Order: sequence, then structure tokens, then C-alpha cells
Amino acid sequence: MAGIGWDAKIVHSIDTRIKKILGKIIFGLKGLQHFLFMNNNKLNVFFDGQKHQADWILSSNTRYYAGHHKINKSDIFDDRLVTYVFKDLTRLKLIYYIILIIIYGDLSKNKSVITTYSKNIHIDGNNFEIPVQIDGDNFGCHKQIDIEFSDKKVNFLL
Repeated sequence: MAGIGWDAKIVHSIDTRIKKILGKIIFGLKGLQHFLFMNNNKLNVFFDGQKHQADWILSSNTRYYAGHHKINKSDIFDDRLVTYVFKDLTRLKLIYYIILIIIYGDLSKNKSVITTYSKNIHIDGNNFEIPVQIDGDNFGCHKQIDIEFSDKKVNFLL
């Protein structure tokens, strides 16, 4: 699961020493701080020959976000990548997205969120560094990001 933009800013603002002490509580505290002082940079997102502008992108091959919260009906064995492109992120819309996650476990019900299953996504930061988080861990900042679905798999035997 990769978060590009809004949620990655939260992850980047967390000191790993404090994260070890407070655990997941720090995500809620920093999330509230970023919610109150929301400042988004528009990202250019390219997929399926189209260009979109977005404030936040979530791309995942799993149905879970932030631990145990369902965001879609996919399965890790589906061989597809689900990407949500949040076009105009506001505080009110963010509250609505959280309600969708809690009640329905599916973000694709929202008309203001673009849901794509594209295998190649290119994100350009418009001369800004784009924060990226992978599974809740800081993955740095980049001017451009390419997300590609891979057919390669790793099998684990337990």
C-alpha cells in the first residue's frame, strides 16, 4: 500500500522515537494536526492516457488501509492494483471518506474519487517534492513517482 501526498505528509512528520513510545496513537494525533492545518499541493497524475490533478493518491493491492480498515473489496490474490485519486481534498470531504471507510469499507462509492485499476501510473509533483509512505513507513520525497503493477510474486511457505 502506497500513499502519496496527504497521508504521507503525516507519516513524514512523525519522529520514529515517539512512534515507538506512542504507537498508532501518534498517527491519530498527527492526522488531526494535518487535518486542522491542511495545505495540499496539486499533483499531476497520468494513467490510461489521461491526465488528472490530485491532492492525494492511494495505491494498493490489498483491501486494508491504516491497519485493519477496509477501503475496497479487492483481494491480494486478484492480480490487480487499485488506485484512488483524490481530486479536491478538503476537510469536509476527508470526513466523508473516513465515514465511507468505517461504514462501507469501500472508497469507490464516492463520485469525487477516481478509482482506477491501471497497471502504470505516473505522478509528477509540479516542481514540489512529493512525500511517499509505504505501509505507514516513510519512503522519502520525490519529484516524480512511477507505480507499476508487477506479475512477479514471492511465495512464502509457513
